[in-house]
Amino acid sequence: MISLGVLFLLGLCCQILQAQNEWTAPILDARSPKKIGFGAVGGGSSHYLWVMEILQELASRGHVSTLYTRKDSLRFAKDYPNVQTQAIGGDANFLALKKESPGVVNPHFKHPNYSPAAGVKLILPALLANYSNEYNDYMSMIKRNKIDLMICDMFAFACIDATTLSKIPLTITSTVAFSEDATTGYVNNIVPSFPIPTTEYMTIRDRFKYFFHRVYSPYVSRQLQLPTHEFQKQQGLPISDSIYRSHQDAFKIVNNMFGLEVPRPLGPLVQMVGPILRKKYDALTPALTTFLDSHRRVAYVAFGQHAVPTEQDTEFLVHSLVQALKDGHLDGVIWASAPKHPVPVIPRATEILVTGWAPQFAILQHPSTALFVTHGGAGSVHEALFNKVPLFVFPFFGDQPVTARMVRQQYLGDYIPTAGIQYTKATLEELTERIRHVLTDPTIKKTVPHFGDAVQIRSLHAVQRAADIIEELTVAAIDGKVLHLSDVGRRISWIKRHNLDLVGVSVGFATGLGWFVCKVVRLLKISKKIKTL
Repeated sequence: MISLGVLFLLGLCCQILQAQNEWTAPILDARSPKKIGFGAVGGGSSHYLWVMEILQELASRGHVSTLYTRKDSLRFAKDYPNVQTQAIGGDANFLALKKESPGVVNPHFKHPNYSPAAGVKLILPALLANYSNEYNDYMSMIKRNKIDLMICDMFAFACIDATTLSKIPLTITSTVAFSEDATTGYVNNIVPSFPIPTTEYMTIRDRFKYFFHRVYSPYVSRQLQLPTHEFQKQQGLPISDSIYRSHQDAFKIVNNMFGLEVPRPLGPLVQMVGPILRKKYDALTPALTTFLDSHRRVAYVAFGQHAVPTEQDTEFLVHSLVQALKDGHLDGVIWASAPKHPVPVIPRATEILVTGWAPQFAILQHPSTALFVTHGGAGSVHEALFNKVPLFVFPFFGDQPVTARMVRQQYLGDYIPTAGIQYTKATLEELTERIRHVLTDPTIKKTVPHFGDAVQIRSLHAVQRAADIIEELTVAAIDGKVLHLSDVGRRISWIKRHNLDLVGVSVGFATGLGWFVCKVVRLLKISKKIKTL
């Protein structure tokens, strides 16, 4: 005879099995293969490689990912076998120095000291040189290939305009949060001519100057009478009158993080997903391995693909680094010199290794690397901080001067202002002192490892976060607009949005009340005088 206890246990097991059969799990049915393109007109690796990582991830999820760019920039896709490529916009990266106009972009690579208006005159014609053909190519390509979403680099104006007119979702990529929905009244976003990140330490004169150029620069660009502007008028497109155009319906993915960007509120269509790093990098060469293994405190010097140091730059930096070697703050230097860079003249009996191309990430990852002397490009800064290497920034152009100031503000290193630099004894002494400061300052030594940990954690799933955003946009957008991410403030008048009507009513009420009180007091005084007569 079965005991009551056994029957109870059997009944309990049946209930558990029945409850398990009643459970259900979420079913994902939103994902289907999409055609996703990325358009760019040039720039260095910081405009391409991190986006290629996102495209590779999207391809692994079953989407068709394609890079559309100038012919000489298709090389950025060589390590991404799942990403298709197609040349659009001609043969040359917009930064390539063309024989017919050798002076158009070259000065921008050095140490410009010009106003925003001058910057527009220098850069905008190069960006728009092939706009009409590029725009038509994008329009036909989007229609022919039935593209579901376009990712456009911040400088790819033709890509941006064609995507907008095609009414498909648009995502703009950059390493700086430049758009109107990423700025505030205290954040400066005209680079390179205003390298001060915020108004916190600006005088009222400088703030007026900044405000003037925000208004004046678009006017200057319209006076250039570029063929592109006439074409845009004919097509009913917005005029490209700024290097940094804002698009209120586009999503902006920024490969950066607060600390290197000024902390402030961002709009719902802006996401900082960075730093995004590559999955794999080139290893050290035997010669570099031997050099690094035989030293304990090495400075690594490199200026990226497009910055062009002058002979005086090179001479001053060599002098300062040799002094750091003499003082015992360093025991070695690796200097990576690009083909167009001046070759540094190295004093005898100094531990300085001059090389051509160098595996930058591997050098920064080596425990002997104690300092990175850099131009301040986004990719270089991210790689250094991931490996917890202090920075000395020698900026040239673009967002580099702003990054340099942020590096100092966050105690991640130091910099020297180079806009219109004068090669004097005082400048050399300042350069030497600031490099020494990075190597010896206890606050920098304490801060860099903590910030590096934050960079590492943020980079863990950065690619996946960005890919999730792209997938969300492909399924949620209606006629190119993502309504659930639209800022409600855009539907409210400027006066009501800033509660100026409440301020006006309050001021009016307070003024009226004050007037009434004054009248009453006055009447009481008159009444009192009458009684005393």
